[in-house]
Amino acid sequence: MNCLQQILGELPVSEFLHKYYGQRWFHGRIASLQDRFSSLVTMEDLERCLSFGGKERDAFFQSIGGLEGEENAEPPRHCSAEEAVHDWLAGRSLIFNGIDRRLPAIEDLARALERELKCSVWCNLYLTPRRGHAFNTHYDTHDVFVLQIIGSKAWRVGGSAIESPLPFQDRQDGGPDISKATALVLQPGDLLYVPRGVLHDAVANSELSCHITVGIHAKSYLDLILAAVAIAADKEPGFRKYLPPGSFRIQDQDIAKATRLLSLISSDDFRAAGDAFCELLASDRRRSLRGVLRLPENVEALSENDYFQVTPGLMCSISRKDDRIQLFAFGRSIDLPASVAEDVEILLRGSPFRLGELRAKLPAQERITFIGRLMLEGIVQRLDRLTDAALHPADVVRHAPTR
Repeated sequence: MNCLQQILGELPVSEFLHKYYGQRWFHGRIASLQDRFSSLVTMEDLERCLSFGGKERDAFFQSIGGLEGEENAEPPRHCSAEEAVHDWLAGRSLIFNGIDRRLPAIEDLARALERELKCSVWCNLYLTPRRGHAFNTHYDTHDVFVLQIIGSKAWRVGGSAIESPLPFQDRQDGGPDISKATALVLQPGDLLYVPRGVLHDAVANSELSCHITVGIHAKSYLDLILAAVAIAADKEPGFRKYLPPGSFRIQDQDIAKATRLLSLISSDDFRAAGDAFCELLASDRRRSLRGVLRLPENVEALSENDYFQVTPGLMCSISRKDDRIQLFAFGRSIDLPASVAEDVEILLRGSPFRLGELRAKLPAQERITFIGRLMLEGIVQRLDRLTDAALHPADVVRHAPTR
């Protein structure tokens, strides 16, 4: 079962994508699985995060809000761990920004969703005191999955304030109207999906509430068009010419020239934009650090009979120049000899393979050294049990050979 299906519970992914995704909100309740999100985070995890923080402010902790019925007079403020504790005891909510960068279970969830949805995923955690609230009524410019972890929270979900807003359309100064909202209560294990532009707010009930917001930052058709224009501009210097100086007035001839340039954007430019999105996401992804401290000694113990597989969720690009291969993943470029090209293709297919099955005519120790290096780079992992392995093909962008 994929990660999105696990989150949705009994709602099939196909139905979610057809009826709800980007269109309408959805409240999923599974009474028999109230603890289905409890393994993601505990109160001890959050106290540990606070204890690791110091007096310096960073982007991780924010405090906001107050008690039920009090409007937020101030925006959320970044604070140190000490300030976060003080504000919590004073009745304010805490936001743990980018909690997927701090806790392994939430990181696994976020990276799995990125792999399935092919977009950036960012997770925040909200800790709200009893009868407290965080934000006033608002809408977001990205879709959100709300996973209720601890306690219960009363939500109001209204209509769409703006259809499919982009980040530059976050205009909420007038105070959104939520008078015709639907009231609902999220219990532990519940899911709430809120598309961008949909009004919502929430208040904790008679106990503290903890929930995770999983932000889905998907690419839009505007992103596709802008990326294709940038790709075309790399080839056609006309896009890069200056406008006439001395005035902000766009003349008819300027419009005509820009229109002609737009006609030069090809289908290949749009397809290349997809590759660019993949490489951008690949450059932002961090490798898992689980087990990394024991990697050197594990690499030393490899044998020809061990089974391996490409790291699940790997996104990378491959380019060839002369007799070398450049494999780019996790923000790093790995230089390899062209003689291992077939071996690289084998592992990127995602099927388990035995070290002795690699096609390169290399001595056993050289094959071990090759796989060991890829393990240290996070590209490949050794399988403890072959029966647990599923197909995990990598997402690969292949560039034409250059000389």
